[in-house]
Amino acid sequence: MTRRLLVGYLSITVFVLVLLEVPLGFVFANLERGRLEAAVREDATTMALFAAEPLRAGDRAALPPMVDLYRRRRHGRVVIVDRAGRALADSDAPGGTDESFTGRPEIAAALAGRATDGFRRSETLGHTLFFEAVPVNSGGTVWGVVRVTYPAAVVEGRIRRSWWLLAGLGLGVVAVVAAVSRRMARSVTAPLRRLEAAAVSFGDGRLDVRVPPQAGPPELDGLAAVFNETAAKLERLLESQRAFVADASHQLRTPLAALRLRLEVVERSAPAAAREDVEQALEEVHRLSRLVDGLLALAAADHQASRPEPVDVAAVVRGRRDIWAPFAEEQGVTIATALTPARALATAGNVEQVLDNLIANALQVSPPGATITVAATVAGGGSREWVELHVVDQGPGMDPELRARAFTRFWRAPDRSRRLGGSGLGLTIVAQLVEGDGGEVSLRDAAGGGIDACVRLRRHRSAPAA
Repeated sequence: MTRRLLVGYLSITVFVLVLLEVPLGFVFANLERGRLEAAVREDATTMALFAAEPLRAGDRAALPPMVDLYRRRRHGRVVIVDRAGRALADSDAPGGTDESFTGRPEIAAALAGRATDGFRRSETLGHTLFFEAVPVNSGGTVWGVVRVTYPAAVVEGRIRRSWWLLAGLGLGVVAVVAAVSRRMARSVTAPLRRLEAAAVSFGDGRLDVRVPPQAGPPELDGLAAVFNETAAKLERLLESQRAFVADASHQLRTPLAALRLRLEVVERSAPAAAREDVEQALEEVHRLSRLVDGLLALAAADHQASRPEPVDVAAVVRGRRDIWAPFAEEQGVTIATALTPARALATAGNVEQVLDNLIANALQVSPPGATITVAATVAGGGSREWVELHVVDQGPGMDPELRARAFTRFWRAPDRSRRLGGSGLGLTIVAQLVEGDGGEVSLRDAAGGGIDACVRLRRHRSAPAA
């Protein structure tokens, strides 16, 4: 945004400078040419007045000192010719010359009594000259002509210097405007950057972040105040929800645990006719306990701030395999691993919880003698590399419609496809945790039947731990 504001300010400045300086440059150029013409015309007229008496008296010797003095003072060329067009004095030929100038149009016009001036190209000298030819008139008779020529390069040099001066002035103005505009643009963009950084930090879970008051535009100060007020409200709301989750965890789990213990005591002393009812009640209490645990875990996942950090996926998989192996052996199920060393970006503890839910689901649908394979691979390339976790079971599998609904809260597969979890929240929690870290989760058909639960996490590019 700073660059755009700066470009906008400079574009307006350059446009205004062009509108002002280009016409001013042409005015300077015309003024310099006009000054040259006026000066040469004045010199030629003055020389004609002084040369009138010597020409009328035939005093040729008085003319060379006159033109030589002009050459030293003005650096122009003066030629004085008689009425026949022969040169009597030439500032470029101090020794004298009898060159005839009757073929020059300006000399012929001046001998006819008309003063002429203008620019012409001199093929002999190789540059453009400004000339002024004035008739030497005395008593109504033209006794000769005074022609003054001046190199146009002199005035063109002055014009070029004026253009360079205007260009330098314009560059100076642009530099000053650029410095001032940069400062002004930063006064606008700096508060916006601070506000953006605060919003990013707030989104990353730093609920206490606030935008400090700055001496910026009133509109941005008002926006920062609104952001701070909204952030404070959200922080209070989330804190109250966290307190509710903590209270619910204590208030719900304690009565359920007490109820389960009482039912277990009743089960031991209940008659055979009532024992089945007690067992069903215990099963319902266990299911309710799992449901409460799932709800609390889901609430924690909803309010958990995503703070991805490098995680050694292979080490986590080996750790969860060692923990779940005894439970799998009790059911006659084997947990195998196929690991590629890699690091993924995930919030601390998320990968462990995801694997626990997926392995628990796989154990529920795996028949005795089956194998659950937990694999970690690297997929993708370039700027989008993924670490893929696959938990593959050998259960009955699911059709595409059921797989599409599997991540819905409280949804459980029908009996014909074996229930995936007791509360219907396990896969929902998995999706919440994975997507919060910028990953993806999906259920696929396994090659030999069953389900392939695939979790994709962003890969960390540094080398994995040994």
